[in-house]
Amino acid sequence: MNRTKTGKTEQRLCMESKTFRSSFRSILTILPVSIILIVVAEVASLLMMDRLSGDFESRTVSRVLNQVDQDFQQAYMISQKLKSDETLLSYVRKSERDYYSEWEVFDRLRSIISGYNNIEEIYLYFPAYEYVISSDSGGKESRVFQADKYADSYDEWLDALNNGVMGQFQTIAGADGKQKSIITTQLTNTDSLNMARAVVVLSEAYLEDLLKGLSLRGGEEAFVLSDNGLVTGTLSGQGDELAIQLQNCREKNLSDLHIGEKNYKLNFSRSAKTGLVLVYAVLKGASYSATAFAKFFGVTVSVVGAIFLIFLCFLVARRNYLPIQYLLNSVRDADKDLEQSQVMDDLGDLEIYVKKTIRTRQEMNEKIRQYEADMRELYLGQLLFQGKLTEEESLKSQLDFTGNRYAVLMCVFEETESVEEVLEEGVAEADKREILKEYIQECFPELSRFYVLEGRDGFFCVLNGDGETKEAFRQQLSAERDRMKTLLADEEKIFCNCYLSESGEDLEAVHKGYEEVREKFVHKEIQDKTEENENCSLERILEFIRKNLSDENLSVNGIAEQMGVSPSHLSRYFKHQMGNGVLEYIHQSRVNLAKDLLKNAPEIKIRDVAARSGFCNITTFIRVFKKYEGVTPGQYREALETKEKL
Repeated sequence: MNRTKTGKTEQRLCMESKTFRSSFRSILTILPVSIILIVVAEVASLLMMDRLSGDFESRTVSRVLNQVDQDFQQAYMISQKLKSDETLLSYVRKSERDYYSEWEVFDRLRSIISGYNNIEEIYLYFPAYEYVISSDSGGKESRVFQADKYADSYDEWLDALNNGVMGQFQTIAGADGKQKSIITTQLTNTDSLNMARAVVVLSEAYLEDLLKGLSLRGGEEAFVLSDNGLVTGTLSGQGDELAIQLQNCREKNLSDLHIGEKNYKLNFSRSAKTGLVLVYAVLKGASYSATAFAKFFGVTVSVVGAIFLIFLCFLVARRNYLPIQYLLNSVRDADKDLEQSQVMDDLGDLEIYVKKTIRTRQEMNEKIRQYEADMRELYLGQLLFQGKLTEEESLKSQLDFTGNRYAVLMCVFEETESVEEVLEEGVAEADKREILKEYIQECFPELSRFYVLEGRDGFFCVLNGDGETKEAFRQQLSAERDRMKTLLADEEKIFCNCYLSESGEDLEAVHKGYEEVREKFVHKEIQDKTEENENCSLERILEFIRKNLSDENLSVNGIAEQMGVSPSHLSRYFKHQMGNGVLEYIHQSRVNLAKDLLKNAPEIKIRDVAARSGFCNITTFIRVFKKYEGVTPGQYREALETKEKL
């Protein structure tokens, strides 16, 4: 008896059948929508990843830069604190060395620096004794101290100390080859470069800790760059070559750098206060960058997933249509569950939103305050310059005038020159206004309110206060005006002419005071111009300079006194005729004289060359000579000797 063996066979659709074609056509109708959604979701996620990564990087770099600015401000405040320390000033004022007082100065420096982990050292340099007192190593001869601490020459070290008189941030090479960040200042406000210098040295280890605060991942590096070279960085063993490469990339706006066998993408962020540049470098390529790897992985997964989905749909369509319906239902149910589970439970996003809201509100309040200040100045300007007065009591309330007396003070800054203005940039007009505000607040303590407005010919100060009589109020203002002029000249080296109006009892006195001080100013200008035309002669000025070139006391004030004119008019007249300032011409002439002496009399010492050329000391001589020739006098003489040998 034959048995027929029956087995279970798998039923599949034939690819030529109408059922398969219908099923596959339906799948191909739905499939593009799914693929498009996947691609859109992937692109959106990649864009979001880029933005979050960029925001995180910008916030981190900004935080480090802000910390560097705060450290610089702290170091600057320490340098100003040294200028007001009575222990240090009492020693500086002494006419000769006092070894017991030097120990007190050393102990005082150590107490000042304690508690500051971002300050490495404070030291005082005394040019008259060529001596240094340091919070780290005590007292030493300046040449010994320089050789122990710095790699540059002694002249370059002196030049760095003198360039920093105004409290500017700069870097200088240390003995270990690393850059030291320093702030220098004079302990007293005088023109003499023989006065003591105070130097605050920022800690390099502290800057390195700040870089570690960036939370760098593998393949990421950070550097701090200055105009003098590389201050510090996380990539060791590169030195000057890396600093040159980074400077070139920054100057040419290049974002790619090749170091060894690796390529880096660079991001430069510069601090406006210190001039330091923070460089954030990330290795290029998917194997190093987490963001690049995520992009590569996401695109790869999307492509592979789309191919796999097409293949899966093909297999399902061959079997039957029901699994496809089941698959679509499953996806639809999963999407509904996902939509129901998306709630705002991310505290990080909520915190960012709150901080952004607070910051926006603070910025809005600041803009409102600035707008109110601008409107007050607008109303006051219309009253001062045009005499427009409406609703006097309301305007008094807006301007916060509570005193019963009004006066106008016109301040015109003279165009005199100083050594600092020749070797550095002068004071900007906006800075002069802020300086004037500070000194009015200090010198006129009895004022209830004051405003400083900038006009065509100078600054106009509207003063409001109380006084028993108009004459008593004006006499008090006159005495305080003279005190302010003296302080500006002595402490800031800023000279100005001040014209004070008569005082009045109402707001109408403001415009009358403006017309009065303007009339005084115009009369003084006409008088000075007449004296200038009568007494001032370019030939006389040049002849006087030529005869007294070797006199170290030759100055703009001295020449003006000989010519019978004011220093400001002498400066304006000379610059109009020659194209440059008086002191600039004197310095250039002295440098030319020094070059002749260095060339024709090689046996003369540099110190004697400085004296014969009219420089008060060798420090000023080196500084001025290097400004015009680009090298120090010693380097210039060595170049001449080398040329003669060849």
